[in-house]
Amino acid sequence: MQKKFTSILFFIGLFLFSVHIHAQYRTLDSYSINFSYGFLKSDFGARYDWNTNTHNNAFELGGKLYFNPFPYSDKWGSHFKLFAALDIVKGRLEHIGRWSEKDTPYAHKLKSMHGRPLLVGFSMGLEYSLQDLRYYNFSESYGIYKFNPYIGVTLGGYYYRPYVYSDLGDINDPGIQGSIIVPRFVNHIYNDGGFVFASSFNVGVSYQLNYYMQIYWENRFTWLSSDKVDGLDVNDSADKFNDWLVLPVFGLYVVLQ
Repeated sequence: MQKKFTSILFFIGLFLFSVHIHAQYRTLDSYSINFSYGFLKSDFGARYDWNTNTHNNAFELGGKLYFNPFPYSDKWGSHFKLFAALDIVKGRLEHIGRWSEKDTPYAHKLKSMHGRPLLVGFSMGLEYSLQDLRYYNFSESYGIYKFNPYIGVTLGGYYYRPYVYSDLGDINDPGIQGSIIVPRFVNHIYNDGGFVFASSFNVGVSYQLNYYMQIYWENRFTWLSSDKVDGLDVNDSADKFNDWLVLPVFGLYVVLQ
């Protein structure tokens, strides 16, 4: 009788352990919140100037909701995660570089011109983790096994609202626009909002804090399918590049109980 009772307890314990181990095998798995201070590459500043690339910045606040459409699939659930992401990005753009550093009226007009675009995006993505996710979230291992490198891709869209202005006057007034900005930008400022397609490639690593929480760092490269996100779209072959974001993202990942 005691042996039978012990066997029952063993199988109950094994069942409960299995439930915890396979906690990822449900439709809604976890969520994360993140923030970033990165770069917004645009038509502001000298395109290949290092100061432009590092000082035209973007602040990002976002979140991800992870879910598993194949809750009983070893193939998908062990290394892949599907997620929906929401991002809010605020840019801070200036004309930086050799053209704006001179003591000339042209340079003064450049330095007086600023951009503060706002982007709100929604996307769907897929991540591939190096570690087996069935055991990583619940592992008590130490050292390198607490780290989990991953890569991911996302597809989605952003609503963008440019805000280009000048300290010298109303940049949207066609009557004075020619006198307060440089000639190549005249009639090429777009302060109307719109929607843009976006795709991202992510490379990151997460670190397990405890049973339910991880922190992560990810480098996110986002390509935007329009050159008007920053509010400038110069009709010049040298400037026909779509805007894009480079964001080193820091976040907290929480496994749902």
